Amino acid sequence: MTGSPMTGSPMPAGRHLELAMLAELVRRVEAGHGGVAWIEGEPGIGKSLLLDAFTARCDRSPVTVRTGRGQPGRRPTAPATLARMLGPDLPVTAGLPEAVDRLDAAVAALCADGPVVLVLDDLHEADEASLLAWHRLGRATAHLPLLLVSASRPQPYRQRVAQLRALIEQHEGRAISLGPLSDADLTAVAGDRLGAPPGPRLVRYLRAVGGNPAAALRLIAALDRAGLLHPAAGRTDLGAIGAGSAAVLEEVLCHGLPETTRRALRTAALLGTRFDAAELSCVLDAALPEVMAMLSTAVGRRVVHDDGDGLSFPHRVVRDALARTFTAAQRRSFHYRAASALIAQGAPPATVARHLTGAGRLPAPAIRWLARLTEPALLSDPAAFCALLRRALGQAGGDAGAALAIRAGTVEYRLGHFHRAARCAAAGSDADPRTAAQLRRLAVRAQLRAGQPDRAAELAAGSADAQLGGWHAVALAALDRTAEARHLLAALSDPQTDPMVAAIVTHARVLAGETPPSAEELIRCRDALPAGVEAAELRALIQADLIGLLVQTGPAPLLRAAVAQAATVAADADPQLAERLTAAAGWATYLTGGWADLGVPDPELAALVAARRLRPASTSRSHRRAPAAAPGRAGLELAAIGAERSGRLDVALRLRQRALTPTATDRPSCLHGAEQVARLAVATGARDDAAAVARWCARVAAAERLPAQVAMSALVDGLVAGEPGALLAAADDLGRIGAPLQQAGALEEAAVLLGRAGDRVAAMRALRAAVTAFAAVGATWDVERADARLREVGVRRRTPAAPSTTGWAALTPAEFRVVRLAARGLSNREIAAELFLSQNTVQTHMARIRAKLGLRSRLDIARAAGFRGDSAQPGVVAQPGLVAQRHQPGEGGPRTAVELAEGT
Repeated sequence: MTGSPMTGSPMPAGRHLELAMLAELVRRVEAGHGGVAWIEGEPGIGKSLLLDAFTARCDRSPVTVRTGRGQPGRRPTAPATLARMLGPDLPVTAGLPEAVDRLDAAVAALCADGPVVLVLDDLHEADEASLLAWHRLGRATAHLPLLLVSASRPQPYRQRVAQLRALIEQHEGRAISLGPLSDADLTAVAGDRLGAPPGPRLVRYLRAVGGNPAAALRLIAALDRAGLLHPAAGRTDLGAIGAGSAAVLEEVLCHGLPETTRRALRTAALLGTRFDAAELSCVLDAALPEVMAMLSTAVGRRVVHDDGDGLSFPHRVVRDALARTFTAAQRRSFHYRAASALIAQGAPPATVARHLTGAGRLPAPAIRWLARLTEPALLSDPAAFCALLRRALGQAGGDAGAALAIRAGTVEYRLGHFHRAARCAAAGSDADPRTAAQLRRLAVRAQLRAGQPDRAAELAAGSADAQLGGWHAVALAALDRTAEARHLLAALSDPQTDPMVAAIVTHARVLAGETPPSAEELIRCRDALPAGVEAAELRALIQADLIGLLVQTGPAPLLRAAVAQAATVAADADPQLAERLTAAAGWATYLTGGWADLGVPDPELAALVAARRLRPASTSRSHRRAPAAAPGRAGLELAAIGAERSGRLDVALRLRQRALTPTATDRPSCLHGAEQVARLAVATGARDDAAAVARWCARVAAAERLPAQVAMSALVDGLVAGEPGALLAAADDLGRIGAPLQQAGALEEAAVLLGRAGDRVAAMRALRAAVTAFAAVGATWDVERADARLREVGVRRRTPAAPSTTGWAALTPAEFRVVRLAARGLSNREIAAELFLSQNTVQTHMARIRAKLGLRSRLDIARAAGFRGDSAQPGVVAQPGLVAQRHQPGEGGPRTAVELAEGT
């Protein structure tokens, strides 16, 4: 503060704006206009300092200033407070009306000589007669050059004070509420008092007083008396934060509070940084209204914060100071008693778990309670229950031990501790048959997730349990013992009677490379699954299988729907599986050209897209993470692009081969990327590599027979054989499936071969079609590569290859889909439901569409699109000044090679 109570300076820190507001009122009264100002704030917030500074400024103005402080009167008919303020010569008669009239007359006489300012501090303490007289004077400000300035606390409530407060609104007065000082202003207050800036530990303590300057000064004085403040490096700081400083802080924060309220706050500190009034009521064994009344006082002092959803200590040092009043033994005893009381009251399990964690050795009732908890209860706070169940397992035995084992294993599994989950399952060997089967399934799943399918297969072998049989088949497929897996699946009884068995068997069929299930079958299995950890895992696995299948078969709308739903499914799965599913969804979106819908992908994938767009990679916070031990597929493809751009085609080939290697074990197998290996192998003369990738693609296509696999095999064969006709046919097939990047690549290779053969017209047609397809997804690097390769054989396009940034040509396929639906009158919510996107994504698309088209509203977009919802011709988006672009019905995505080559 530029002045403090200690120095007597009239300038309070952080109150310059309030002083300016009061100064404006003084200027008005000097001009003959009366007014009323009301200053309110909690005790110690600086009301008196502000009034002192204001009065000092008024002394330099041509106004008459009278000051006073509210005090209770001895007689109800005597306005003693105002009588003392206005002068000793003012008689106080026995009758209240006459006394008020005399006060009015005295003030009027003062105003006759010039502007008058009456300043009354602690108005809430004034006698009733003075409050009535102050009310009368407030009315007189309408015709007298009189300014009334008063300061009051908001609590406790007095009716007459509340009526005076309402006078502010009636007479357009100025209400000034003094809030807490900022950290900088509070530091200035402390520095002025100490004669040196406060150190970091002292600043932490000062923040705990909630911006109250008087409390800050009391804290400094108390710490100084306790010998806890020491100079250090030009600052004054706490020597150390310990029991002594905590006791001082608690005394300052709780100054004037009843002991019952202090006890409630200390107890609340043991409940955690956040706590609930009902929980506190339970552990205190006190009525909730009584507890709420005590907490209300603490909230008013900002010792406790109420955000509407619960209560919390705004500063950790506050909670620590209150909690330090208990010894370690007292804390353990408290948590044990609190847990017992909360269990008896049926409190939320996570709340009970927090207390049991601090209770030391678990008592028998707590172990029995843990053994009865349901799976949803355990997953409400898996980390807390994980620690408790580990302790409980070491203390329990018999049936309780088996029940704890299944619960401990479930929580460990959810947290990704698969080896521990397997050990928990082994701890329940004395369980009843039903629980034993659950534990065995848990052990098998845990071994699979831990990367030990051989151990999982051993554990699952020989069981008559249908679910275990399905997981056994999954383990065999993971070991590449596909024949055994298929034989086991054929031997299983009809799994359709149990949704869990049906889902496990369906997933096993995918891994075993058996005739793949249809998309409808996968969706039916996913949607039939119940709640639970195992079901959530299966749901995520089935969703990943569905996305992998739709990448191979299309159609694009169903794939987009599956990708959009992946986030919802991943939210219920364990973190590792959720990450895998999210990565699969992102990779599928990348492969199918939906780069605008990627959102916030994996950093490697984001960098790969940026490289193909010839843009700098994003460095946003959401893309940052610790570097992986080895690059993934996206990272390898990114490195391959870098090598190819620098002319090192042999290095690019090896990187592309490494990127393709992990997909050999995928089911269904994904051949996307094989065409790049074949292209680079042919370009570098590595005929053996080209033949090897062609044979692999042919084997996969013959075994699994999915449309994308067959088309990709044909594309690779055409590349190796140098057959442009085969490449164009493969491009048509890939376009129908929804693989625009591979379609464009096939057209590029066909154009190169046609150019070398001297058929420049056909080469130009294929090149334009390839460039159009690449540009549709923003693949600028691919466009430049295609142009450069065709220039080598004498084929040049007349128009620039770079995609437009404005106008209809700049819209992506995803944006065209949004335009079409918006023009039909659909809202953002309806568009999101139709396209299986989030509303935020649709809003982003709409903003980009308006920016690219230079339009301001949805109506402008509908008009410019050239059709209305009730008369639109499906699949046609009319563009002003351009030939209408025709899309597949219900689709805005890939077109066939013929359509692209003809420019339609």
